[in-house]
Amino acid sequence: MILRRAIGALPLALVAVIITFVLGRIAPGDPVSAMLENGASQTVVDSILIHYGLDKPILEQLWIYFGELLHGNLGYSYSRGGIPVIEIIGDSWLVSLQLGALSMLLMLGLGIPLGIIAAAYRSRTLDWVVRGFVVLGTSVPSFVIAYVGIWWLGVQLKALPIGGWGSWEQAILPTIVLGLPGAAYLTRQTRSALLDALSQDYIRTAKAKGLSQITIMTRHALRNSLLPVVTMVGPVLGTAVGGFFIVENIFSIPGMGRLSVQAVYSRDYPLLQAIVLLLVFSFVCANLLVDIAYLWIDPRIHHRKASRAH
Repeated sequence: MILRRAIGALPLALVAVIITFVLGRIAPGDPVSAMLENGASQTVVDSILIHYGLDKPILEQLWIYFGELLHGNLGYSYSRGGIPVIEIIGDSWLVSLQLGALSMLLMLGLGIPLGIIAAAYRSRTLDWVVRGFVVLGTSVPSFVIAYVGIWWLGVQLKALPIGGWGSWEQAILPTIVLGLPGAAYLTRQTRSALLDALSQDYIRTAKAKGLSQITIMTRHALRNSLLPVVTMVGPVLGTAVGGFFIVENIFSIPGMGRLSVQAVYSRDYPLLQAIVLLLVFSFVCANLLVDIAYLWIDPRIHHRKASRAH
């Protein structure tokens, strides 16, 4: 199943690269148009366009790009003096990976426990408090959370730095901004799934046997309710990836999101295409991990797949 999912992700990456390639080319402007505004002659501009192959038709440029891609060449940056793209995105990818991992830990570490608490104390004070957090987390945009956090924690209390990257203090605010919406979604999904599991007959049987509430919740209800929660991890991760573009620019984090915005403004096609390809690859890997988690949570999925194959 995992191998089929990995192979099925190849067309997704191909379509993403083609769409990015075409949209970048048909957008107004080109990488060297600013040179004309700065006094460069048309002859110089034309020679640069020919050097990078930007004078050719789009389909021919696409064909050349895929040929280079098959040889492991992601291209050379137009806006950074022809530096190989792979050298530029290396450090930025590592920064975004760290931020994404911290945000995912916050989502899982906060969302699932809060969902369990809300389900265990249904219609009581703790449940209403958690549901209020869910409403705020899912309705307030991430950039609003970012600016409120900067104003309150950074400016008023001076408790945290409001920009940059490199220390654990600088990672706190971006992680909160990126992780809180996902934690709210997972809290809502965990609560809903647990309440559904707690209404099943096997839970009534467990209660009749005299098992404690903690044992019923952790050993019986929780694992059977994790499948819909794990299903939500994929969309939540996609939302977090989209948040990179906002959060990294607000907090001046030198990651993939900020680098991609710079690539869009400078029409640096190879750099932008490499970033999109890497983000698609990361998203596919995350979904593969979700599939592996399916098999661990419910081994019956593997047995059903095997019986269909036979």
